[in-house]
Amino acid sequence: MNSDYRAVRLHILGCRAIAAAIEERIERARLAIASDLLAAESHARAERVLETMRDAPHVPATATVVQQIVADMVLSFDDAAPARRSAPPAD
Repeated sequence: MNSDYRAVRLHILGCRAIAAAIEERIERARLAIASDLLAAESHARAERVLETMRDAPHVPATATVVQQIVADMVLSFDDAAPARRSAPPAD
């Protein structure tokens, strides 16, 4: 039994096909890791660019969508306020 284990072990260590398959798998893993790192760096760079654009004085300041909706609601509320004040109270 021990000799069978040793024979298999020697075969695995010396087999060129197994070594090539392992090398290919390692290379694919390296490429996947490199790809993930590049994607993360690209995302971080894009975030920094957007942050810089928001802080840059030459870029006009714009209200967020929520701020614009609130401003529109306040204006429409203010425009309708005189009509509400003159209406008789509801019973």
